[in-house]
Amino acid sequence: MDSFDSDVAAYRSLSRPAAAGLILGSLSFTAFLHPAFWAFPAFAFVFSLWGIFAVLRRPNELIGLRAAQIGLVLAAFFGAAAPCADFCYRNAVRAEARQFAATWFQLLADGRPELAHMLTLAPDSRRPLDDAAWDLYKTDLKQRVALESYVAPTTDAKTPNLIRVLLALGKKAEVRYFDTISETVGDNGGDLLLQRYSVTYAEDGKKKSFFIHLQMAREHTPDGRSVWTLLGLATQGKPKEAA
Repeated sequence: MDSFDSDVAAYRSLSRPAAAGLILGSLSFTAFLHPAFWAFPAFAFVFSLWGIFAVLRRPNELIGLRAAQIGLVLAAFFGAAAPCADFCYRNAVRAEARQFAATWFQLLADGRPELAHMLTLAPDSRRPLDDAAWDLYKTDLKQRVALESYVAPTTDAKTPNLIRVLLALGKKAEVRYFDTISETVGDNGGDLLLQRYSVTYAEDGKKKSFFIHLQMAREHTPDGRSVWTLLGLATQGKPKEAA
């Protein structure tokens, strides 16, 4: 009888918050997969702290201090590492997009609309960005018509062709990155970015500016490279198309 009473007195139940903290902490690695899973380390941190305080307040009734401590460590590690990794990745993607956009703007400043148009084609349809690019437009009627439309003037003066505007401005245009409006994941798992660039030029002794929005996509090729494509552009402001 004395032995039975001693066993009952020694029995301590597992702290539920501590157990939940350990389980959630074990799942916190998923935070690297998507920001939506950042909730796992956040909840793991809360439950682990709750479990630690609960066990310390009632040491004769509860166990699970080590489980709660492990859950807390996992929550702290993944909760800090995942956002840092995502931040670095996003910065790298935005920098790549800016470099791609700078190439596109420079091609138009150099008066090479055929090469700028090449960057709007699917990667497997492109030619090298040199004089050999003309071979595509000479042999492919569809792409030749697309290029002609790319540089054709519009019938509505209120919506000028931005390609013609940039070609007319040439090297007189000063293009600067302004911000990244949106950043999402595409259907193929690549990155979709919408960035805004300011274009400043002098006219009649005065500086004028307008914004251009570039929608760009990044996809991964089988050989491990990252290839960017210009999907579309729009203006914010009132650029004047050259006649």
